[in-house]
Amino acid sequence: MENVRLHQSARALTTDLEHRVVERTTALEREHQRAETCCGSAPKLVTSLDLDQVLTRALQLVNEAIGADTAAIVLLDPETQLLVYRASLEKDAPLPKGGRSLPFRAGEGLAGWVIQQRQSVILPDLANDPRWVHSTRRNRCAITARWRFR
Repeated sequence: MENVRLHQSARALTTDLEHRVVERTTALEREHQRAETCCGSAPKLVTSLDLDQVLTRALQLVNEAIGADTAAIVLLDPETQLLVYRASLEKDAPLPKGGRSLPFRAGEGLAGWVIQQRQSVILPDLANDPRWVHSTRRNRCAITARWRFR
């Protein structure tokens, strides 16, 4: 009787261990792919001294790695403390050289929240997030991101 209980316990531990190995192997494969993307991106980024080209190319590489439908880079202008829409993959409305100034500061809107908190965020429904500010006022720009993970 004791042998049966020990055998069942050993079998359960083996199954649990096998499951953990599979999970860890999957996680390591994802990390390896991310590392390859990062290491492979550096040479592609340093081929240009034009910041607009570098930011757009960086955005393309990140987009390829995570499989986003759309993406944007918003930076904080240290002089005006306003957010600047610097890179986008949108082909319909290309940004001017140097980007486009937004009427938001750090802490305002979703991009401002991300900058202030220094924390990324993934949203299943952008429009329903209370930090998302969509305005139809002139000079305001709505930046959307739709994520489709592989």
